[in-house]
Amino acid sequence: MLRISVDIGGTFTDLVVFNEVNGKCILNKASTTPQDQSIGALECLKKSKVDLTNTKSLLHGTTVIINTLLEGKGAKTGLITTKGFRDVYEIARMAKPEMYNPFYEKPRPLIPRHLILEVSERTNSDGKIVQVLDESEVEDCLSTFREKDVISIAVCLLNSYVNPDNEIKIGEIAKRRYPEAFVSLSHRVSNEWREYERTSTTAMNAYVQPIVGRYLGKLEAELQKAGLECGVNIMQSNGGLMTSEIAKAQPTQMIESGPVAGVIGAVFIGGLTGFKNIIAFDMGGTTAKSSLLENLEPQIKREFTVLGHPVRAPMIELEEVGAGGGSVGWIDPGGALHVGPRSAGADPGPVCYGKGGLEPTVTDANLLVGKINPEYFLGGEMKLNKRLANTAIRELGNHFGKKPIEMANDIIEIANSHMMGSIRLVSVQKGYDPREFSLVAYGGAGPLHACALAEELGIPNVIIPNNPAHFSAWGMLLADFRHDYVQVYVKETETADVSEINEVFANLEDKGRETLSKEDLETSPIVMLRSVDMRYVGQEHTVNVVASGGIWVENQKKLLENNFHSAHEKLFTFNLKSIPTEMVALRVTAIGKTKKPTLEKLERTRRTVENAMKGKRDVYFGQNDGIVECRIYERRLLSPGHELYGPCIVEEQASTTVLNADQKLTVDDYGHLVIQIA
Repeated sequence: MLRISVDIGGTFTDLVVFNEVNGKCILNKASTTPQDQSIGALECLKKSKVDLTNTKSLLHGTTVIINTLLEGKGAKTGLITTKGFRDVYEIARMAKPEMYNPFYEKPRPLIPRHLILEVSERTNSDGKIVQVLDESEVEDCLSTFREKDVISIAVCLLNSYVNPDNEIKIGEIAKRRYPEAFVSLSHRVSNEWREYERTSTTAMNAYVQPIVGRYLGKLEAELQKAGLECGVNIMQSNGGLMTSEIAKAQPTQMIESGPVAGVIGAVFIGGLTGFKNIIAFDMGGTTAKSSLLENLEPQIKREFTVLGHPVRAPMIELEEVGAGGGSVGWIDPGGALHVGPRSAGADPGPVCYGKGGLEPTVTDANLLVGKINPEYFLGGEMKLNKRLANTAIRELGNHFGKKPIEMANDIIEIANSHMMGSIRLVSVQKGYDPREFSLVAYGGAGPLHACALAEELGIPNVIIPNNPAHFSAWGMLLADFRHDYVQVYVKETETADVSEINEVFANLEDKGRETLSKEDLETSPIVMLRSVDMRYVGQEHTVNVVASGGIWVENQKKLLENNFHSAHEKLFTFNLKSIPTEMVALRVTAIGKTKKPTLEKLERTRRTVENAMKGKRDVYFGQNDGIVECRIYERRLLSPGHELYGPCIVEEQASTTVLNADQKLTVDDYGHLVIQIA
């Protein structure tokens, strides 16, 4: 039986096919097709000649939501809200993210004001309905939306996270009166307080829902024609899987579906190699992402922003910068050199692809300095044109009076600077010392830059996993089904009713079991994890604290308070034990375990390191080191126990690892490259 994962990136679409019987993997790549991502996914499957009739599960990560938002091509969307609160969405927050930027502008709302309509109703903060919904006004709103060709409707009523009855009624009316419209109800999308953030999340969900629905519908139909009988499961931003049906209803849960899969893979690799503190670093064609794992635990954040729009949904914490292989080098009006965030993407791609690109990219720069082999890109499937790259970079160099090879190195160093910034954001700026962590580097371009980044940041070890260019797709095979539930519960901890707490937790866990029962879990166990958002009375923001399972008794509250004090001190270096604490929200994470692929230790062969060497190449390492003759090795010919010393290069089908001088590489028992940074 086969398990398949397809990860669609900005430049390439990656495929991993895992055979559960013999443990073998098939890997493949195809160019991403931005106009319709399903084309690239299907092309990848076609190239691999996979028998879909023998497929047990198909997992999928996609950038379709990000692309929709970047291009502003979401559905025409309307919003229904409580009378008197029409402008909550447009006013947003008064805080200015860029305080000293006089040209800063708030992000343009996804729903224009003329498509935000009000209805008479009111639910108070305790969940009591103090004004019954005027259903005739709802019908008037739907008529207006129909006249204006609105095809997706967001519904966000005041305090509906406490009592959603009026939202449910609007959903029922819309189903009867406007059945062809997509409807997003805020209590199902983001059942949390803070009106603006909840409205923003619901608006975004509605804005992308028709696009995601059409995309997944088409992909599933084409896969079924090709013989797929199982359903398609989608990678979520929280690091878990969900069915495509849930994804169609709640697409905001899959905004970062591809990148977080690599973090799940990094957890697995850290466990195998014995490194417990990991920084996962993913560099693809468009962006570079970093995520910190202390004791192999991904950090979950409950709110993030996408193009300035807040989204209240759980996501593995990632810091992303526009520095990928396709990131463009350009000169600003003041004459300074920049790299990214604009990318050449998959079409036309870097200049060296020969597809019509004219602007030099990081990939062109790496090719020009000799780090990439133009004859061995994608294992030789794609030839790169060094002459075209040289011509494009020479134009930049002429502006600064530099030779093309020097200009190429400047592009690489600026990209490295951006990527170091993303690593510092998840480490130094959160109170972690990167020198106490190891870097797991993956993505097609990650191994090219990882050792240089680690050297600059003082990171002692770099791990390059097997098949790094397919690592995020492989990480999906390690993911469990996961669903997060929350209920706002604002009570002082000391006086909170334990029976109420038990009832809320039980209801949330019942929802989790009901959802997981509909998913393909075989006989795998279900795990329920509890946590509580807490704060000191008078504080604005909260700290999430792990809570114990089972039936609570009174002393459980004291244990929870102690855990909160410890968590607060760890995050902010102090606690206030004399001040009473407050519970704000109860959370449950429902996890359905899946069967994971296993890695077997590789046999040590009699081949020597010299057997893996396939030549030498001149590589430019910057002004200080100049051009250095590097030994070139083929990764598939390296065996456990082999050691290499930099400067050298290790090539494989879809990626290249570059070691600087005085760095030592050891191949471990599983074939991973473990590099000690001098």
